[in-house]
Amino acid sequence: MTCNKSFQTYFMKKYILISILLIQVSFLHSQTLKKEDIMGSWKVSRIIFHPEISAALNENKKTAIKKLEQEFTGLTYLFNTDNTFNFISPLKNSDLFQELGKVKNKQWKITDGKRIDVFEQKNNGLILVMELRTWENKTYFIMEELPFMLEVSKLETGQ
Repeated sequence: MTCNKSFQTYFMKKYILISILLIQVSFLHSQTLKKEDIMGSWKVSRIIFHPEISAALNENKKTAIKKLEQEFTGLTYLFNTDNTFNFISPLKNSDLFQELGKVKNKQWKITDGKRIDVFEQKNNGLILVMELRTWENKTYFIMEELPFMLEVSKLETGQ
């Protein structure tokens, strides 16, 4: 019994993709987060898509991605000591700013020592889930809803 060549090629591409993803996940080692690790201001320096996703985008989607990159870059997430969550956006009239308005002045907590949940306190409704990961001396926010990671840096007090 022989497999046709296109099936073999398809299978190998999927196998390689899965292998790469598993390797990336193993390098993005989990850490146990504490409130002190998260509290403060985190500035987004860039967004990172997986190469397979970037390669699959048509020109219209690439234009939309460039807009998203412009809107996310420079965004600052604020994890306050009283467990309120806010953000500062350099682009006040952007679509992203309007969307993020839903998470402004909400509560945050660490769940299972590895996940940051942003939620509405009055009904305990989960709004945003993210993980903080460090790899090769860089820090990332990974959000379940997004097909990319945010490279972030924690700002020193007073910045």
